[in-house]
Amino acid sequence: MLAKIVYTLQNPVSAGLVESSKLWPGLISRPEDMLGKVLVVSRPQHFFDPSGDMPELLSIELTSPPCVDPARLVHDARALQVISEERHRAEAKAKRRKFRGAAEIRALRPTDSPKGREARR
Repeated sequence: MLAKIVYTLQNPVSAGLVESSKLWPGLISRPEDMLGKVLVVSRPQHFFDPSGDMPELLSIELTSPPCVDPARLVHDARALQVISEERHRAEAKAKRRKFRGAAEIRALRPTDSPKGREARR
């Protein structure tokens, strides 16, 4: 489970999008958020009928799984995240790849496609 949490956090870094998950402009839940952070989101106006039965606001409390100690989970996830992101930055530097950065990510449209093809792994 810890590996899955760290994978999610460092995914924008491993994909070469941002140098640190802290720079990711999209939604991301950090380990410390699992200590009870409440997210409140608004219903998107362009996807839902204004007179429909979907609530205008929705809140969700982020918690750690009941089978783990929350403080330990946060500590371990942070430590692994730092190691993983450092490794991805080192790999990018060795391959002379640059991260796109948050501003460039924000400028993308959901309908954009990659320009080239990645080699099969």
